Amino acid sequence: MTDSSYKVVYNSNNKRDYQVVKYYLKRGDLNSENSVFSAEDRTAAALKLADDFYLGFPGAVRSTDFSKVKVDSSLKFQPRDGALYHQQLYISAMGYLPREYRDVVRMVCIENKEIKSCDKSSLRRKNIVFHLKQKLIDGLDYLAEFYRRKKIEL
Repeated sequence: MTDSSYKVVYNSNNKRDYQVVKYYLKRGDLNSENSVFSAEDRTAAALKLADDFYLGFPGAVRSTDFSKVKVDSSLKFQPRDGALYHQQLYISAMGYLPREYRDVVRMVCIENKEIKSCDKSSLRRKNIVFHLKQKLIDGLDYLAEFYRRKKIEL
Protein backbone atom coordinates (compact mmCIF):
# COMPACT_ATOMS: atom_id res chain seq x y z
CA MET A 1 0.00 0.00 0.00
CA THR A 2 1.60 3.23 -1.06
CA ASP A 3 0.81 6.73 0.07
CA SER A 4 -0.01 8.75 -3.03
CA SER A 5 1.28 12.00 -1.53
CA TYR A 6 4.86 10.66 -1.39
CA LYS A 7 5.53 9.02 -4.72
CA VAL A 8 8.85 8.96 -6.46
CA VAL A 9 8.21 11.52 -9.17
CA TYR A 10 10.35 12.70 -12.03
CA ASN A 11 11.32 16.32 -12.52
CA SER A 12 11.94 18.03 -15.86
CA ASN A 13 15.44 16.52 -16.21
CA ASN A 14 14.02 12.96 -15.90
CA LYS A 15 15.71 12.56 -12.49
CA ARG A 16 13.94 10.95 -9.56
CA ASP A 17 12.63 13.36 -6.95
CA TYR A 18 12.57 11.94 -3.41
CA GLN A 19 10.07 14.08 -1.61
CA VAL A 20 10.41 12.79 1.97
CA VAL A 21 14.19 13.19 2.22
CA LYS A 22 14.03 16.67 0.71
CA TYR A 23 11.12 17.52 3.00
CA TYR A 24 13.15 16.48 6.05
CA LEU A 25 16.09 18.56 4.79
CA LYS A 26 13.87 21.60 4.31
CA ARG A 27 12.30 21.21 7.77
CA GLY A 28 15.69 20.83 9.42
CA ASP A 29 15.08 17.30 10.67
CA LEU A 30 18.44 16.08 9.33
CA ASN A 31 20.50 18.60 11.32
CA SER A 32 22.74 17.37 14.12
CA GLU A 33 25.40 19.15 16.15
CA ASN A 34 27.24 15.95 17.12
CA SER A 35 28.35 14.90 13.65
CA VAL A 36 31.03 15.79 11.12
CA PHE A 37 28.47 15.51 8.30
CA SER A 38 26.05 18.25 7.37
CA ALA A 39 22.37 17.82 6.56
CA GLU A 40 23.22 18.21 2.87
CA ASP A 41 25.76 15.35 3.13
CA ARG A 42 23.12 13.14 4.70
CA THR A 43 20.61 14.03 2.01
CA ALA A 44 23.14 13.32 -0.72
CA ALA A 45 23.93 9.93 0.84
CA ALA A 46 20.22 9.10 1.01
CA LEU A 47 19.69 10.06 -2.62
CA LYS A 48 22.75 8.07 -3.71
CA LEU A 49 21.47 4.98 -1.87
CA ALA A 50 18.05 5.34 -3.51
CA ASP A 51 19.62 5.81 -6.95
CA ASP A 52 21.76 2.70 -6.45
CA PHE A 53 18.66 0.73 -5.49
CA TYR A 54 16.48 1.91 -8.36
CA LEU A 55 19.24 1.65 -10.96
CA GLY A 56 20.40 -1.74 -9.74
CA PHE A 57 17.28 -3.66 -8.90
CA PRO A 58 13.66 -3.72 -9.88
CA GLY A 59 13.58 -3.84 -13.68
CA ALA A 60 17.12 -2.95 -14.55
CA VAL A 61 18.60 -6.42 -14.13
CA ARG A 62 15.99 -8.40 -16.03
CA SER A 63 15.40 -5.90 -18.81
CA THR A 64 16.64 -6.40 -22.32
CA ASP A 65 19.01 -3.85 -23.78
CA PHE A 66 17.88 -3.60 -27.38
CA SER A 67 20.81 -1.38 -28.33
CA LYS A 68 23.20 -4.35 -28.14
CA VAL A 69 23.55 -6.41 -31.29
CA LYS A 70 22.51 -10.02 -30.81
CA VAL A 71 24.30 -12.46 -33.09
CA ASP A 72 21.81 -15.29 -32.71
CA SER A 73 18.74 -13.00 -32.71
CA SER A 74 17.71 -14.23 -29.28
CA LEU A 75 16.01 -12.12 -26.65
CA LYS A 76 18.03 -13.35 -23.68
CA PHE A 77 17.74 -11.13 -20.66
CA GLN A 78 21.04 -9.47 -19.94
CA PRO A 79 21.82 -6.99 -17.23
CA ARG A 80 21.95 -3.41 -18.39
CA ASP A 81 25.27 -1.64 -18.28
CA GLY A 82 25.97 -0.50 -14.75
CA ALA A 83 23.08 -2.37 -13.12
CA LEU A 84 25.34 -4.92 -11.45
CA TYR A 85 27.64 -2.14 -10.23
CA HIS A 86 24.70 -0.32 -8.61
CA GLN A 87 23.43 -3.59 -7.12
CA GLN A 88 26.77 -4.33 -5.50
CA LEU A 89 27.09 -0.76 -4.26
CA TYR A 90 23.61 -0.87 -2.70
CA ILE A 91 24.26 -4.25 -1.06
CA SER A 92 27.62 -3.04 0.28
CA ALA A 93 26.10 0.18 1.62
CA MET A 94 23.26 -1.65 3.40
CA GLY A 95 25.77 -4.16 4.75
CA TYR A 96 27.87 -1.31 6.13
CA LEU A 97 24.90 0.02 8.12
CA PRO A 98 24.39 -1.46 11.59
CA ARG A 99 21.17 -3.48 11.82
CA GLU A 100 19.33 -1.02 14.05
CA TYR A 101 19.45 1.68 11.34
CA ARG A 102 18.57 -0.38 8.27
CA ASP A 103 14.79 -0.38 8.63
CA VAL A 104 14.35 3.36 9.12
CA VAL A 105 16.87 4.21 6.37
CA ARG A 106 15.16 1.84 3.95
CA MET A 107 11.72 3.21 4.85
CA VAL A 108 12.69 6.83 4.23
CA CYS A 109 15.24 6.49 1.41
CA ILE A 110 13.91 3.57 -0.63
CA GLU A 111 10.20 3.39 0.15
CA ASN A 112 9.91 7.19 0.39
CA LYS A 113 7.68 7.06 3.50
CA GLU A 114 7.55 9.58 6.29
CA ILE A 115 8.34 8.51 9.86
CA LYS A 116 5.11 8.22 11.85
CA SER A 117 3.94 6.58 15.06
CA CYS A 118 0.61 4.88 15.72
CA ASP A 119 0.70 5.53 19.46
CA LYS A 120 -2.33 7.37 20.87
CA SER A 121 -0.40 9.30 23.50
CA SER A 122 0.92 12.50 21.92
CA LEU A 123 4.00 12.67 24.16
CA ARG A 124 4.95 9.07 23.50
CA ARG A 125 4.31 9.53 19.77
CA LYS A 126 6.63 12.57 19.71
CA ASN A 127 9.32 10.60 21.56
CA ILE A 128 9.08 7.65 19.17
CA VAL A 129 9.26 9.89 16.10
CA PHE A 130 12.17 11.81 17.62
CA HIS A 131 14.15 8.63 18.31
CA LEU A 132 13.43 7.22 14.85
CA LYS A 133 14.63 10.46 13.27
CA GLN A 134 17.80 10.24 15.36
CA LYS A 135 18.28 6.70 14.03
CA LEU A 136 17.78 8.04 10.52
CA ILE A 137 20.42 10.73 11.09
CA ASP A 138 22.90 8.20 12.50
CA GLY A 139 22.20 5.78 9.66
CA LEU A 140 22.72 8.50 7.06
CA ASP A 141 25.99 9.40 8.78
CA TYR A 142 27.13 5.79 8.29
CA LEU A 143 26.08 5.98 4.63
CA ALA A 144 27.92 9.26 4.07
CA GLU A 145 31.00 7.74 5.68
CA PHE A 146 30.66 4.64 3.48
CA TYR A 147 30.44 6.64 0.26
CA ARG A 148 33.31 8.85 1.35
CA ARG A 149 35.51 5.82 2.05
CA LYS A 150 34.65 4.37 -1.34
CA LYS A 151 35.53 7.77 -2.86
CA ILE A 152 32.16 7.99 -4.55
CA GLU A 153 30.98 11.51 -5.23
CA LEU A 154 27.61 12.28 -3.71
